[in-house]
Amino acid sequence: MQHPHHTDQHAGLQKYFPTKLPKFRLRYAVFSLLALSILLILVGEPREDAAAQEDAALQQAAFGDSKRSRMATDRAAQEFSAIETAAGHPASKSLTGLLKPLSGLVETEEGDEIAEAVRLSEEERALPKAELPTPLKKPYLHLTEEEIVTATGDSLREKRVTVASGDTLGTILNRGGIPSGDVHNISVALQNVYDPRRDLRVGQQLSLYFDGDDFKALDIQKNLLTSVHVAALPDGRFGVTETETPTQTILAAARGTINSSLYKAALDEDVPDSVILELIRVYSWAVDFQRDIREGDGFEIMYRLTVTEDGRTVPGAAEVVYANLQLRGRDMAVYRFKDSEDDIGYYEEDGRSVRKALMRTPIDGARLSSGFGMRHHPILGYSRMHRGVDFAAPTGTPIYAAGDGRITYIGRNSGYGNYIRIRHHSGLETAYAHMSRFKGGLKNGSRVRQGEVIGYVGATGQATGPHLHYEVHVNGQQVNPQTVKMQEGKKLAGKDLEIFRGMVAQLRAQYVSLIDQKAVRTAAAH
Repeated sequence: MQHPHHTDQHAGLQKYFPTKLPKFRLRYAVFSLLALSILLILVGEPREDAAAQEDAALQQAAFGDSKRSRMATDRAAQEFSAIETAAGHPASKSLTGLLKPLSGLVETEEGDEIAEAVRLSEEERALPKAELPTPLKKPYLHLTEEEIVTATGDSLREKRVTVASGDTLGTILNRGGIPSGDVHNISVALQNVYDPRRDLRVGQQLSLYFDGDDFKALDIQKNLLTSVHVAALPDGRFGVTETETPTQTILAAARGTINSSLYKAALDEDVPDSVILELIRVYSWAVDFQRDIREGDGFEIMYRLTVTEDGRTVPGAAEVVYANLQLRGRDMAVYRFKDSEDDIGYYEEDGRSVRKALMRTPIDGARLSSGFGMRHHPILGYSRMHRGVDFAAPTGTPIYAAGDGRITYIGRNSGYGNYIRIRHHSGLETAYAHMSRFKGGLKNGSRVRQGEVIGYVGATGQATGPHLHYEVHVNGQQVNPQTVKMQEGKKLAGKDLEIFRGMVAQLRAQYVSLIDQKAVRTAAAH
């Protein structure tokens, strides 16, 4: 009995071939179709593998071995698989699997060798094999400044992009017109010389250079002394170099008359801010800037600066070498000196250190707003003893430890707000109140050095405005910080004193020479 399945197949063939065909012709036709299918399997699938390898190599060259590129590749594979499935050809099945339904139409005889039906001719074997591009190991090179200039040329269009709040390096470069693939490789190239999380600042400008629409170079001013340059190279990679701005150290001098404040008088004589603050710090051990300075007093100063070629001052590199405050006709000259133990300090002409056990003013540029003694309390509304002094200053102004010591209390203290107490030697203690915050890392028991920042001015606790409330305690008793007698600092002796005295004469001569030169330049300018 004939199987129904074979009957259906025969009926289907009769539909397309109404005339009965000889059996051997049908076998020949089906055999030819099967041979062609096997040929497609043997030739087509390796080409698909080669194409896949080529795509992978090109993708790695364009994007590098990054997590983002792998995610993009996986997503594309999923989409392709979905398309194949929708078309009825699951990606997991080979072409051989699709031909299985035809196997029932073919009646093979023993000895048939279908695999031997496909062979390559000698001419086909001689054809050149396809060459795949070699993936780049790194999308960047470290170049010298000369190589960067050679790579970029000098006829480019500049485009400046300003860093806004919330910007990342990627968003800035995209906004500047750089393709996303290049943005990734530029970020990789910069990773060893530039950290956007640390170096990128709001308001900073980045310079991008183009030849037509093609990106060619990027300049970033990392800080005053360091700039970073990126150049697009012909092979698709990026060259990177870091350049240091040349600097020089100079000596400068100034003198003037104080009419309102030392700060303003020095500023009027073109003394840089950083130098003025250092000058105030030097004298803060010996001078009460609220009470000791009068209109008509004078100052002299010689200082060392590190500057760039265009005259910009390098922050944090100022050193006061010599200074003299002329207060009510009395000279208070000090000189910078390093002793035989490599300790640096400021000394009077007799070799005595100006540094006392405690600083008179543990804050820079502040105004004395309330003295020690009875006063009408601005919040409580009645008179009470004010057992310290108040210095009015903007919120965030640094507060210094008045002397070497150990912190015995740090934290909130009732009406004092944020409060620190430091124990020094010989029964001395100091207290600091109403801070906006403490310097990071400090705790009970921390050791601090004289002049070290311990916190910042604020208005916590019972305060009507930002100020520092400062107290000095001697053997447990609160005393007036402005009148307490401070212990003298150390005095140079022996070889140190001999060297110091010789240096004093040299510094005085240098100061006079610089002032004379400045006077000549001023006269010539007028």
